[in-house]
Amino acid sequence: MNRLVIVGNGFDLAHGLPTSYADFMLWYFKKQIPEMLNRNETQSELFIYNNQNRTHLVNLLSEIHSSKIEGFEALSYILEQNSIFNFFTFKDYFPSQLFKKIFTNKWVDVEYVYFEVLNWISRMNNPKDLHRDAGVLILDLNKQFEYLKAELLLYINSIKDNPTYPSSKIDDALKEEISIYNAEKKCSENAPVDRVLLVNFNYTRTPYHYSDGNPKLSILDIHGQVNSPEKDCVFGWGDDISSDYRRIESLNKNDFLKNIKSIKYLNNSNYKELLRFLHSGSYQVQIMGHSCGLSDGTMLNTVFS
Repeated sequence: MNRLVIVGNGFDLAHGLPTSYADFMLWYFKKQIPEMLNRNETQSELFIYNNQNRTHLVNLLSEIHSSKIEGFEALSYILEQNSIFNFFTFKDYFPSQLFKKIFTNKWVDVEYVYFEVLNWISRMNNPKDLHRDAGVLILDLNKQFEYLKAELLLYINSIKDNPTYPSSKIDDALKEEISIYNAEKKCSENAPVDRVLLVNFNYTRTPYHYSDGNPKLSILDIHGQVNSPEKDCVFGWGDDISSDYRRIESLNKNDFLKNIKSIKYLNNSNYKELLRFLHSGSYQVQIMGHSCGLSDGTMLNTVFS
């Protein structure tokens, strides 16, 4: 009997690592402030600036930049109090939805918003919307998504490891529940655990702090690592079972499928390695910190079916 351990972002958060999308968007916005202040251009990759209010914008951003804002809620409050959207607008529907959702809900799923906008473009009845062809809109969407992916990897790479590794509570959970260290622990079928594959859905190396050189444990970075070549880092939409995806696929336009995870998995051998493990024998599944949401729906469906 084998054991499959699925590790999601909650695993990193349990270690005190600021790896949520809200953490990323806070870092991104604060990173943009000096660039907004120092450049004379009227637009950036995602924003269009209102130069009529530039003096007020500069004063507000300078105040934010000099303050110690720890969370997105604090930043959101300051921006809302100063009617920030009077100072800049968004270049396209994707950044508009992304930032408005996070200002409203205090969190956002970047991959889900991407698919929402992708779906919206694919359903356009008028071939020309906002004075641009749908083909141009999808190219711009993919360009902006790739830009955010690169920024996300920069952010993850900037996060310093929590010095409290390994967490004793998580270490105990790994030992007792997952049997990474105690490979002779019996599973429900009263059989020993032969192999343990820990599938890391994060871009960090947090699980490696617990590997301890155990020969029966393998760690698979299914989405790549922050230091992997960018093409090997999988970031996109992962539910190719839904009717919306199948309709988009039927359009037979490659640009609409550029950031679909099941296609991205073909860029490296990680997904094939997971399939080999699943087909090698019976296995149990342990989930640690993964929401099992739609953005990884196809892979999770493969695991559980």
